Amino acid sequence: QALACMDVDVIAIQEPPRAHSCRRLLSESATQDWALVVGKSPSRSAILLRKHISYTAIEGMSNLSDWSGVDIACGGKAETTTRILSGYCPSDGRITMEQCLDGVSQHVRGRRVLLCCDSNAWNNAWGSPPDGGSYQRRRGYVLEEWATGLDLHLLNDPDSPPTFRSHRTTLNNAAITSHIDVTFCSEALTRRLIHWRVNWDHPLSMISDHAAILLVLSAIPSAPVVPPWHNKGFFDADRFAEEVSGYFSDIREIDFSALHWDQVESVTETVSGKLKKLVEACRRPPRIPAGKPAWWTRELASLDDRVKWLRRRVKRTNGSSLVRAELRAACRDLKRLRRQTIDSHARKVISKITDPQDAFAFHKRWRDANAGYTHTYHSATYVAEALFPDEEDDLPEQATARASLHDRLSYFRSQISTSPPVELRELLDLLRDVRTKSCPGEDAVPIAAVKMTIEREPSFFCSLFSSFFRHRRIPAILKKGYVITLPKRGDRPAWDPKAWRPIT
Repeated sequence: QALACMDVDVIAIQEPPRAHSCRRLLSESATQDWALVVGKSPSRSAILLRKHISYTAIEGMSNLSDWSGVDIACGGKAETTTRILSGYCPSDGRITMEQCLDGVSQHVRGRRVLLCCDSNAWNNAWGSPPDGGSYQRRRGYVLEEWATGLDLHLLNDPDSPPTFRSHRTTLNNAAITSHIDVTFCSEALTRRLIHWRVNWDHPLSMISDHAAILLVLSAIPSAPVVPPWHNKGFFDADRFAEEVSGYFSDIREIDFSALHWDQVESVTETVSGKLKKLVEACRRPPRIPAGKPAWWTRELASLDDRVKWLRRRVKRTNGSSLVRAELRAACRDLKRLRRQTIDSHARKVISKITDPQDAFAFHKRWRDANAGYTHTYHSATYVAEALFPDEEDDLPEQATARASLHDRLSYFRSQISTSPPVELRELLDLLRDVRTKSCPGEDAVPIAAVKMTIEREPSFFCSLFSSFFRHRRIPAILKKGYVITLPKRGDRPAWDPKAWRPIT
């Protein structure tokens, strides 16, 4: 009955009935459009797929009774398949968590993977607070380190309901719950995630002590949002300060008190355009990152990745002495291998040089190759995408608040303004409170450039801002910008502006 009313394509199941019982259920008329993939009998996991989905069972998974997996064709150019794994990590002492995960690593590494697992583990770093005991937390640390080494990302929401409800209770009749069902995915799939949620009202949740976890992935990855100021080059503030003086001399003498609103908007657009052009002229060209040196090898890259992973692990383990010892040993191995590789490469190249001019040219190339390389810069936009993957629809209360605000603004626009003009001292005092490194707008003009421009032409901008108050409006070109916020703690509703705190 649960399968007959489901609108999904793939189901990953842990601790299913025996394989022959599953096939007997699927042979019924209501569920004949499902295909079953199970591991070695007695299997602790299974995968159900719609028969119209093209898939291939993973070779080598048949020897793992706790895991099952399939490759689904997705028709992409870079990656043609997505690997889905369903697993169960037993807690009955048959095998350790390390042994359970060791056989799966070869099927995960280097692939686009979605892993659904009844882990019987939880980690304090994944959310607050877990209901499991210390045994589950120890297993959770092992699972997290294993997933981090394979570049797998946890999709669980720490604020979601527990995924497991035991039929037993504690001594004081309290329910025993836990968050032991975890979902991991590779980095390539994080941009396809639409939502992940625990649903205890789902038909499958009615026949199990585990909740159904609904995961929706988009067939087309979302395009990365690149801010307009990304890779524009370094802003030369000293050069801008020299050239901005007298830059607005052609529009400085405008009498704003006699201008209509459309004329004020036109002047504002002219000022914004001139400021944007000057900022672009004062930017240094972006630095092109250098490639890997000629002596770089795959062994060096692998050892370098291990050193980076151990440094992250030291932070997660609060400076564990054992992990720090591993990090020191890995750093020594990396330095030793680096020296050996450089020496071997140098001897091989120098042995071919016979002319002194070629020797000088080689020395110059060698010096340039060892200048180092820069890493890719990741802006705060990626943080915002991870925090808010999609935009929620307005709630009824939020829509009502928007309509009320619109009506009030329309009423005020029809009234005569009683605000006094902006004074010079008032404007300069406000500039001191504006943070220079706050977020720029869509025109990629830094706040530092805006402050320097106003400081050099304060009278002009006093008249411009006073015209905004006189017309009770702000030009639309000045309203666009990037603001990243986080929810505050408390009982304020989501549509209340005070419920959010800006972080940039």
